[in-house]
Amino acid sequence: MKKVQQAGLALAATATGLAMAVAPAAAADSADAGVRSSAAAVGAGTPEPFAGQVRAAHLTPAQGRALRAEVAKYLKRSGGKQISLNEIKVDDKRTIRVAIPGEAHPRTFTDHGSTAPAYSSICNPNATTSNGYFCAFSGEHWTGSEDRMYYCHSYDMNFTGWGSWVERQYGDHAAKFYGKRGDYLDQTLGPISAAAEQNWYYVWTVVPC
Repeated sequence: MKKVQQAGLALAATATGLAMAVAPAAAADSADAGVRSSAAAVGAGTPEPFAGQVRAAHLTPAQGRALRAEVAKYLKRSGGKQISLNEIKVDDKRTIRVAIPGEAHPRTFTDHGSTAPAYSSICNPNATTSNGYFCAFSGEHWTGSEDRMYYCHSYDMNFTGWGSWVERQYGDHAAKFYGKRGDYLDQTLGPISAAAEQNWYYVWTVVPC
């Protein structure tokens, strides 16, 4: 009889121990689930910057992601502040307009929609008047994203492949290109001029004067 009682007590102790071991684990799992649920709720409640412009322009999710990735890349390189879905203001004169990958030119986005892709009037390669700007393009023949530079100081070059440029500065200024170690590489013609092809690969900085 004692053996039976002892066996019963041993089984009861084992069951109690298992219950005590399982309870903290279940509580921990419940806490982790709560944290994940809260994080998801916070993420869902935090809108993407300029989400209204994405909806108004009827961009596909793939277009929106690709454009945001391009903007993030240029923000990292040049700094500045994003002022619309595809525009970065670096200083009071320098603005980078980013094209959706696959489109020939940047669009102009508002909360009511977007314009057709087109280069800006500031960077028009067919212009016949000066406006003080040097414009670099990420693609050949004045396509892709635009980087407008105005002041006479060194600007980091954002583009790395074959692109193009427009020179519309005043006077006889020419934009000068420099390499990784600050070595002089080349320069543009004086205003008003434009080049349909320019290899930006070796160009690390541009001085527009």
